[in-house]
Amino acid sequence: WMRCQILCCIVYTVLAFVVLLASLQLLSFIMLAVVSVVSLIVALIFAHLSWWCVVVNNGCCGNVGYFIWALIFLIDAIWLLGSGKGLLGLVYLILTISTAYLMVICWKLGAGSTARQIVTAVSTTRQSNAQQHSDGLTSA
Repeated sequence: WMRCQILCCIVYTVLAFVVLLASLQLLSFIMLAVVSVVSLIVALIFAHLSWWCVVVNNGCCGNVGYFIWALIFLIDAIWLLGSGKGLLGLVYLILTISTAYLMVICWKLGAGSTARQIVTAVSTTRQSNAQQHSDGLTSA
């Protein structure tokens, strides 16, 4: 995933540089260089942190950690799909596929059971609140 992220960032940056050079927009060229370096650094930190938390520390919090990482990868995939600018944004479709794969992996490692526990707890709480509310109306 990290290698794919680095590759997508480099390919996107090179293609964007070519487009900007063709239109002779020097200021945009400099801004793209700065934004590309910053996003590459953030991507490397995020990729290493996700590897360390999921692989080395078993999600950091067990199944809850896998659930949190699955949500983070879901947000990342939605952001990648929404941030594409024109045809250059198609480069990030490859990264979206690998991010979806990471969500499935986290789901199978334990995020799925945590999600089921959360849904069960919420539905039980709603049922007990509805029962208390109906008991309060009956006694009044």
